[in-house]
Amino acid sequence: MHKRFAPILLVLALVTAGCGDGDDSKALTEATLQGYLLTQAEVPSGFTQQEVEEEEESEEKAADEAACLEQDTDETVPAEAEASAEFATAEGISQISHEVQAYEAGKAAEAMAEGRRIADQCKTFEEVVEGTTMRGTFESVDFPSMGDDTAAFSLKASITNVPLNGMMVAVRKGDVVSAVVFIVANAEVDRAVVEDLVRKATAKVA
Repeated sequence: MHKRFAPILLVLALVTAGCGDGDDSKALTEATLQGYLLTQAEVPSGFTQQEVEEEEESEEKAADEAACLEQDTDETVPAEAEASAEFATAEGISQISHEVQAYEAGKAAEAMAEGRRIADQCKTFEEVVEGTTMRGTFESVDFPSMGDDTAAFSLKASITNVPLNGMMVAVRKGDVVSAVVFIVANAEVDRAVVEDLVRKATAKVA
């Protein structure tokens, strides 16, 4: 089982504003969102689907809520339900994350706006992730317009002198936000691959 690559945990906070409690009344909605996720057949060869681990808030994070990328937006714009899928190469260096979140009517647009605000605030960041310092930059980038709203960001960072490059694209269709994150180490992001993944992900949202 692979753990989520640390930058993926951080960048998903940028344009998706957190999930709700996931009580039993949301089971049908969550089951529907599972059908919106990318599948093994839809990602590039060499990537294998991973078991998605539950995220737990660490004491370190709770004590450092002011950290740029650790801002808690759950209470600001909570989602009603969410589903996610993870894919990684054999060595776990390159990873793809896809998260889909459903919101109350009108709230998805607020979530996108909040994500843009955080991204603008966190253009340059330094975070301690599991005892390791990650330094990097976020930048808004042009991307083909999809759905009702599209936000795209590039990531350049390093952890223990390992260069990381990534791209995150969030697309809103109605009250659903679909976010795809692509992270690679020691390589450049293939934008054509990212665009293909995002088009597939967007087409799956009803």
